[in-house]
Amino acid sequence: MTKTEQYCYDQGRGELKSAMNQLKECQKENKEIQALFDLQHTRMKEATRLWQDATGKHDILPDLGDLLTWLLDEIDRLEKGKDEDSKKIAKYIVTLEQRTKEDCKARLEDKAEILPKDERWAGRSLSLDNALQAIDSVGKK
Repeated sequence: MTKTEQYCYDQGRGELKSAMNQLKECQKENKEIQALFDLQHTRMKEATRLWQDATGKHDILPDLGDLLTWLLDEIDRLEKGKDEDSKKIAKYIVTLEQRTKEDCKARLEDKAEILPKDERWAGRSLSLDNALQAIDSVGKK
């Protein structure tokens, strides 16, 4: 083999090796892109099914823009619902606190005759803590 032939042979082998490396990189990239596409397709099917169930249009595939608009509106609707639920829970807690205070006050008024009549308690607010201390002090005498 002449030097020219050897040069061409070596050059060709180098180009073939480079092309094979590029092919491997393209195959790897294609595999990653396919996995991403498959995941997106699964998510699109789920979102489409939700849209179809919500709209009753089971035989129609939504336009991507319409689907995204609907999904964002659903998020807003759910967030507002969560806020309303939070407000209901807060109102319920306040009601429970008021009922508890009223119940404690009624019980303390029932116990008022056993509270000490000394000056320590005169003019003081009858808080739950004060009342419990007073009742405890009566029991210790």
